[in-house]
Amino acid sequence: MNELTGIFIQEHISLNALFNEYSKERNVERKNILMKDIHRQLFAHFKEEEMYYFKYEDNIKEIVLTLSRLKSEHELLTALIKKNNPDMPNFVKFLMVHEHIEENTIYPELEKHIKKEDIAALLKQLLKQ
Repeated sequence: MNELTGIFIQEHISLNALFNEYSKERNVERKNILMKDIHRQLFAHFKEEEMYYFKYEDNIKEIVLTLSRLKSEHELLTALIKKNNPDMPNFVKFLMVHEHIEENTIYPELEKHIKKEDIAALLKQLLKQ
């Protein structure tokens, strides 16, 4: 696993922890704060991923359809989270399937096809933000 993939997987873990905390929280004010954190982290994560893998969607034929699906899912998940209070259990289930596809299909395939210097450049760009 390259360093960039490691960052994305760590972000998945962090987001899952936020969703878990949100689901257990009973205080409305704290839930609102957590939802803002979820918004911020999820949107930032989608932007980072899209910088990375959608850039290559036409170059890697093995995953073109899967990348197209994930791009649509990013749009759907963004629309749902903007509702401010999506059906969280179903939202999280959908997101878990999405993450599974990324971690087990997309990231490994990208690592096989993208040059190390391109990954280094993307990582540098990501760390600037």
